[in-house]
Amino acid sequence: MAAVVLAAGRARRFGSPKQLALLGGMPLIGHVVRRTLASCVAEVVVVLGHEAAAIQAALPDDERVRVVDNPHHGEGLSTSLIAGLDAVDARVEGVVVVLGDVPGIETRDIDAVADALTDGRQVVRLRYRDGPGHPVGFGRSYWPALRALSGDAGARSVLARVPVHEIVVPRPQPRDVDVPEDLAAAHGSSNVGEVSGG
Repeated sequence: MAAVVLAAGRARRFGSPKQLALLGGMPLIGHVVRRTLASCVAEVVVVLGHEAAAIQAALPDDERVRVVDNPHHGEGLSTSLIAGLDAVDARVEGVVVVLGDVPGIETRDIDAVADALTDGRQVVRLRYRDGPGHPVGFGRSYWPALRALSGDAGARSVLARVPVHEIVVPRPQPRDVDVPEDLAAAHGSSNVGEVSGG
């Protein structure tokens, strides 16, 4: 299994590269990648675009981290997802898609999605107390459908038309950081600074 971390966006609403915004003394992207590295996945592909060099410098130094520059990131989220799929090791049978702007993601949730893929599930997502959320996972048989995406839709349209194995998580889903106020709210999160959510 591999993880694909999507972190190529321009963060227009945030006003600056939110991937580099400090949360508990660590760049936001650092929280996400460290928690992903603490999971069972064999490699972590981080897809960058806007301010790629600066964000790459903020990533953990780990041989399992592979950075992919997406020159088409301005065309939408789908281009980053496709770039990540194209970059994973040929032996990988499933990917866990992780959003780079959700610092409250927990390692145990990445593990749960990866484990379901390992058990043969082909499309996996978490269902939190307040609805479905990330991370999501896709077995290799659904990669062609993901590669056919365009624009900023992400994988939502694929999830809407295929059988999905849902993992129930009895807590609210972690919030993504879109504006500075979201970062302030994340500062108050009980798991800021924890590497593993297990």
